[in-house]
Amino acid sequence: MNFDTLSAVKQLQGFGFEQRQAEGVVEVLKETQLAGIENLATKDDLKALEISLRGEIKELGSEIKDVRGEIKELRSDMKSQETITNVKFDAIKTELVILKWILGVIAAAVVSFVIRSFFS
Repeated sequence: MNFDTLSAVKQLQGFGFEQRQAEGVVEVLKETQLAGIENLATKDDLKALEISLRGEIKELGSEIKDVRGEIKELRSDMKSQETITNVKFDAIKTELVILKWILGVIAAAVVSFVIRSFFS
């Protein structure tokens, strides 16, 4: 982008600026414009960024797919562990029922011995 400094100086002088003031203002504007231009992205810059971002998005998509697979495996493992835990709890429940019966029989036997010894 070209900036016509001579035309800008004449225009500022037309607004009442002195030559030196007009030249100073135009110099500041020119430096500001150059600093801004240096920071502007070109079409090639934007294209390179687009390509880079597309690659990263594709890579993230692949990683997301991998994570979904891992989640599926974890769910399957959790389901298997739940089944195993349920089987173990069922076995423990059965053993507790048996122990309750055994304790009941022992308690009855103790009561029976106490009664026999009390009345004998």
